[in-house]
Amino acid sequence: MEIYKDNTLQEWGEFSATHRYQLVPTPLNKGQYTLVFKDLFLSSKKECIKVQLSLLIEDVSLVENVQFMMRKTETCSYPDHPGSLNTIGQLEDGNLHWHKILSMEGSSTFIEMTLEEKSLVRVFIEPIDYVKININVLDSNLQIVTSNSVMNFNDGLHKVFDSGQYFLNIEHSFMVSVRKNCPSFEMDLEIARLTIYNELANMYDCKLSTPVTQIDSFEDVCIIYDSASLDYSVPFKLDTDSEVLITISYLNTLSGYLTLIVSDSENENIAQSQGIENISELKASLPAGDYEMRVLSSQGTETTHPCWPLMLSLEINTPQSTCKAGKVPSHLITKYGGPQNPDGSITYTGTFKINSYPDVIVVDAPTNCFGRVVAISHNPSVFIEIGVYTNSGLDNYSKLSYNNLDNSGVFWELKQRNEPYYIVISYVTQKIEECLLFDLTLIIEPVRAVENIIECKLQSHNDLLPPKSLVFDKSVNIGGDNYAVFDKWIIDESSNLPSGIISTPGKFSQFIYEISLDIKTQGIFSAEIIYDLLTSDFSLHLLQENQELALSSWETVNEDELGDMLNFASIISGIHLSQGQYKILIKQSLSANHIIHKFSDTSICFPFAFEIEFIPKTDSTKNQLILVEPDHLTHHNPSENLFIRLTFSEQIDSVDLVLIQISNNENIKPASIKVLDPGNKIKAKFLNTGLKPGECYELEIKGQNILTDNLKHSFCMLSCNCNPKANPICTSVLSCICKEPYYGLLCYDCISGYYPKGGQCIEVIETAPQVISISFNVKSPAKQTDVIKLNVYFSSHPYNALGLKIPILKGPNEISTAFVLRSGGIEIQAITVIPVGKDGLQWALEFDNTDLIPENMHTVFYKKDIIFDENNKIFEYQGPLPGIIISKPENPCVNGVLKGEKCLCNDGYTGNSCEICIEGYELKDKKCIPGQNTQLDQDNQIDYNAYIINCEPKDIITIKKPEDFVVTIQLSMPAFTSEGLVIDQLTNDKYILKAFALQKLNTKKLIYPISAFTSDSIFWVLTFNQKNFENNAEYKLVQVNDVIYSKNGKSFNKPQVPLVKVITSYGKICSGHGVFDEVCICDRGYTGSQCEKCTEGYVLLGQSCKLLEDTSEMSTKDLILYCFGYTFILVLVLYMITLLKKKKHSEHEGFEMLPREETGEDIDLYSK
Repeated sequence: MEIYKDNTLQEWGEFSATHRYQLVPTPLNKGQYTLVFKDLFLSSKKECIKVQLSLLIEDVSLVENVQFMMRKTETCSYPDHPGSLNTIGQLEDGNLHWHKILSMEGSSTFIEMTLEEKSLVRVFIEPIDYVKININVLDSNLQIVTSNSVMNFNDGLHKVFDSGQYFLNIEHSFMVSVRKNCPSFEMDLEIARLTIYNELANMYDCKLSTPVTQIDSFEDVCIIYDSASLDYSVPFKLDTDSEVLITISYLNTLSGYLTLIVSDSENENIAQSQGIENISELKASLPAGDYEMRVLSSQGTETTHPCWPLMLSLEINTPQSTCKAGKVPSHLITKYGGPQNPDGSITYTGTFKINSYPDVIVVDAPTNCFGRVVAISHNPSVFIEIGVYTNSGLDNYSKLSYNNLDNSGVFWELKQRNEPYYIVISYVTQKIEECLLFDLTLIIEPVRAVENIIECKLQSHNDLLPPKSLVFDKSVNIGGDNYAVFDKWIIDESSNLPSGIISTPGKFSQFIYEISLDIKTQGIFSAEIIYDLLTSDFSLHLLQENQELALSSWETVNEDELGDMLNFASIISGIHLSQGQYKILIKQSLSANHIIHKFSDTSICFPFAFEIEFIPKTDSTKNQLILVEPDHLTHHNPSENLFIRLTFSEQIDSVDLVLIQISNNENIKPASIKVLDPGNKIKAKFLNTGLKPGECYELEIKGQNILTDNLKHSFCMLSCNCNPKANPICTSVLSCICKEPYYGLLCYDCISGYYPKGGQCIEVIETAPQVISISFNVKSPAKQTDVIKLNVYFSSHPYNALGLKIPILKGPNEISTAFVLRSGGIEIQAITVIPVGKDGLQWALEFDNTDLIPENMHTVFYKKDIIFDENNKIFEYQGPLPGIIISKPENPCVNGVLKGEKCLCNDGYTGNSCEICIEGYELKDKKCIPGQNTQLDQDNQIDYNAYIINCEPKDIITIKKPEDFVVTIQLSMPAFTSEGLVIDQLTNDKYILKAFALQKLNTKKLIYPISAFTSDSIFWVLTFNQKNFENNAEYKLVQVNDVIYSKNGKSFNKPQVPLVKVITSYGKICSGHGVFDEVCICDRGYTGSQCEKCTEGYVLLGQSCKLLEDTSEMSTKDLILYCFGYTFILVLVLYMITLLKKKKHSEHEGFEMLPREETGEDIDLYSK
């Protein structure tokens, strides 16, 4: 999609998912535009493709942030990164090893960390094709300390930092327009106190081992290196086709991250493995030949390079005798971190050998977690049982496995405890063979992380389920990776179920979805469903006339295929079906039902990928093409060779392959075709010299007795990666020749006098940025109890002197330094700075009243050389600088006297303000008198120091058009849940959504906020959806009791300030001729922002728009009579109104509307 104006390209779109192409929200000036659609895939045959288009146009003055116009599906649930590594307990002891997959939504990831002592920090991010990644570390003043780019496996951050506060900033940007759905990056972060680092370094003697120069096979060769920069190579030779297993183990804290590479005699990399958490393992099936193993590390630090051990292990086996299996680890916890993270999380997979004795794995539970263990033997003669025990004697079990033939699994809840859990894996088989294997998968995640994974932001609809009926009469592969099951389909008995769901929702219900299969010819049927193992457990059942023909088996998904969220599969493979009617059932296990009830306050969905393949039965004398890898490519780099692998049903003798250029039918033959073991696979190599940028090719396969799959395999080349908005010249070697004002490797940079924006170079217009307004939130003189805030409004987002955008974080120093109060030569700085809104234009600076001098004038002073706009220009301010006076403090002690800063209470009183009766006294006529204190128990449950101290806006607010209402409240202290968990932006913020509501007066109706935002847990910005308001209604902000608590477990006291009231007075919405849904949707014949005009072809008669054809049927006489009658009725109505007014004034006396008397407490949910 492209937008043109006067034949000039203005903007174009990008792939936001594999099936969706969209334009990012783009502000456009008033004028005429053309929206152009182009088919990028040039097909050699005619096809009918269904396309859905959605066009959204908004007035930019009504949109707070144009990016919020983006409409996107959010099936991915990558965990939110922590705002601070310290607040979640990850850095409690100063050491950390944290490995996560994080979302790339936005342009950067920002994480705060506080180092208590001098520490070594290592950051590794796995490189991503066509994604530019920078790792920055900023100090407490948000100045860059170090910056590193990630281009290959050896890049990263490796540096020693002094104690203090730092911010880790990961910047990521896409170098080409194609993006995958749910973009993410994999990061490994290690922080080690220098004392621990030195303790480990002193454990090894610095004696360099004799390097190994030629190997045939070795195990456990230990080499000590005295350098953190390593490039170690050793050749090896294979006389026969072999299975190779190479393992390196090391201490990551000393050596850094290691890369393991195997290359052939032509120096072409065959396999590569990146070490994470002290081990790197590489498995490969290699034909006979010469090879080289290479270990790389270039991650030295400023410290003296310690000695560190590298343990090498190479195992070479022939394919017939190989037994690729390891030993089940006894512990997943080590002294310095180990595979299990400090919060208890771990994802551990492997293939292990079945023993004659049980295996025991010890895991920790430092927090409440959920865990799942699955064992798959792929051998029906083996029965595996899994038990989870709470003691080392293994006599007190917590959970036993459910078993299904050759597999076994356990799902259990780990309660936080000091003692570990013991996972026991037992094997039952008649005979222990020499090589009997099983696959093990263990996943543990904290409860909070599980809630984050399953929380769903999607609106449920039928499109998120596979088609309910399919017809197969030829080779076909159907499916996708964007399906989901919603919680209400499982438990909500009142839910309106999509067609195809045959289960009945309920408390102990199991989700079942049915797909009808119409098989027109004999063939081979396969199906696969992929999901998150920890939170889901799907199974597939193939039926004919209600008789089960096949049941799916479990299989671990390769992590490189579908990422972290879809990691496990249930598969039905190679079932021969005759012509007829069949059904396949998708079932979700009861564990999903348990999770839904566990997180009853969370909207949950279970994403999954689903695929069905059908291959018709063919002439058995022909060799069937089974698989092409890759089956297609959309963006191959033409400067690299293209490798294609083909798999046939039988051994292949010869085959002719050719790539046909779609645009001109030119042929490209492979430079080489190699037959791979066991003879039914081939590998074809097409040289880059024949591949042209921007062109697409189709693979043609020919050969004697070869039967192809009748599918189209296309391979499209990237054009230049140059900035398309710069109109560059692309050379034959994919380099860019830029035109002014663009320059740089890819023409993304701008020459002096221009600045980059959205890929374009915009000419700098010399206009000074403005501070639009500066004002206090209260009138002068202010009371000592008032909250003093200074509101500053900028014309654009402010930047610091280094050119960095001032982040929306707690207390940006630049703003509090630029705007201060001055009185008598004393300069007073704000204690808190928070943004008002999300665009960074308006900021509120709060001052401590105790810093202000009573009865003195305090005037705002603006220091202009601290904050700038994005072009490094100073913000100018034209108006007068305001001032404020603080009145003399009043006695805060209600029943006592002020002594210093504390109240000395009269007899019978206690509390910070002497407002509570002590034991033995009772409250009577607002006084404490001797007697039984009936309110003592209630008072002990309230923390009188925890309350709302400010509410913005104040008084009564009238809303004159439908729009979301935003209110900011300030708490006297951070709020906690009843369990003592802190409520902040990262955790438990849903409690704030339940603690405050707008109550419609004289009713019990409550409107809760749809979002709550905070940067410091003190100021909360609540947003109420305009769709929940009624027109001409009055609402009052109220606090709900016993939802939020102080740190000592007591409820918040009632608010100490009046809370805002809201009156909706929209008038007549859409002139009565339309429906309002964010904008007016007008009835037929009406137009205008309020449906106040008639469209072309309609004419206004009275208050209605009539079709012009209807009016043309009137004769001149009819029209005159119509107008005369209309005028007569109008005069008659006016006359009657005059008579009524006279009668009313003669019979009644005048009266005065009195304001309604306020009754009850401020916390009033059901006022009369």
